[in-house]
Amino acid sequence: MINSTRNLITALASGVVLGSVVGLLLAPSEGSKTRRRLMGRQNKLENEIDKAIRTAKKSLKNMKEGLTDASEDAESYFGHLVSESRKALKEAKYKTKNGMEEAQDEAEGYLTKAKDNGKRLWNDISHKAEDKIQDTVAATKANV
Repeated sequence: MINSTRNLITALASGVVLGSVVGLLLAPSEGSKTRRRLMGRQNKLENEIDKAIRTAKKSLKNMKEGLTDASEDAESYFGHLVSESRKALKEAKYKTKNGMEEAQDEAEGYLTKAKDNGKRLWNDISHKAEDKIQDTVAATKANV
């Protein structure tokens, strides 16, 4: 186990040394220039991140305002619907009550007409029956 750890440390150290040498040999510019370029890129990346965060915050704020407005509009519209529904219900109750009263009055009118017509028909039938009976009695008396 000690040998494998020793081999690992040796390989790691060799890789670091070799990587450093290759990096120095292949580096296109001095370390100070490279550091300045890296700092410039870091600053540019930080600015882009800050800009993205500001944009996201602004978008979230606008979305929140839009949702608040939509919620208020929906609440107002729902209140209007409830109010209109209550008015319609009151009107329907009123019309139903009046309609029932009108229907009852109309039914009573038909009933009165039916009674009157029934009485008239009864009187007509009874007069005709009396006339028939008198005619029959007269004819019977004449035959006797």
